[in-house]
Amino acid sequence: MLGRGPATIGALALEPATRRRMRINGTSSPLPNGSGWRLRVAQVFANCPKYIQKRSPSPAPCADGAVVEGDGLTDAQANLVGRADTFFVATTDGSAGADANHRGGAPGFLRVHSPTLLSWPDYVGNAMFTTLGNLWLDSRAGLLVPDWESGGLLRITGAARVLWGADPGDRTVEFTVHHVVSVSSGVCSPTPRPSTRSSTRRSPRPSEGSPPMRVHVDTTVCESHGQCVFAAPDVFAFDDDEELVYQSSPDPGRRPAVRRAVVSCPVRAITLDGGTA
Repeated sequence: MLGRGPATIGALALEPATRRRMRINGTSSPLPNGSGWRLRVAQVFANCPKYIQKRSPSPAPCADGAVVEGDGLTDAQANLVGRADTFFVATTDGSAGADANHRGGAPGFLRVHSPTLLSWPDYVGNAMFTTLGNLWLDSRAGLLVPDWESGGLLRITGAARVLWGADPGDRTVEFTVHHVVSVSSGVCSPTPRPSTRSSTRRSPRPSEGSPPMRVHVDTTVCESHGQCVFAAPDVFAFDDDEELVYQSSPDPGRRPAVRRAVVSCPVRAITLDGGTA
């Protein structure tokens, strides 16, 4: 448990308004004064925005939401699951790694078969198989289903197994519910103290004589992993059809960010000024 000693952590940073996500995995340890915990990062990688529902959440009113626990879904909880278009899944490899990921689809894609049995289709994605690989090694998993209207959360823990099917389009995950915890409304948190530090770091201003940059993406190689979008979001982006679009001649001041994008591309599809870096 967090705060009681080292623990493997899988974290996910997701921005629904821009459909950007980044996974951050590592090991946590409590701070000496007990005021929080520190994450020692071991893995950081981005994924494409596929299946992320674009929305702009607003804070829910602070309320003391009732906490409900059980060994199966209530009718109200099953209704929330049945109309969900988004949930998050936590998995582990059973030894030294943990991971958190996103799943999205049309309402109803997370199916309720009974109070203790769920399933969802495993849509074709980036072919990284991090979640499925973990489930192959360790069936333990946790789901987090947000209620975007009330700010409530439904946490479901249990065991999952992959039903592979005849081809990738038939792949399904079956989930057996062991325990359920729900909070009905937004959780109150202390008002943050204003920071006493201010950043003076700014992007360098390019010289007027700086030569133009030339960026090229080999679309026959690109697999839409999305690392470049995180490294240089004002140069690279995904359009509504999940296709990568980019500026071929961005501002020279963006060169450091574009270089990071070149280096972070796992399939080396990006070239800068005719070279890879």
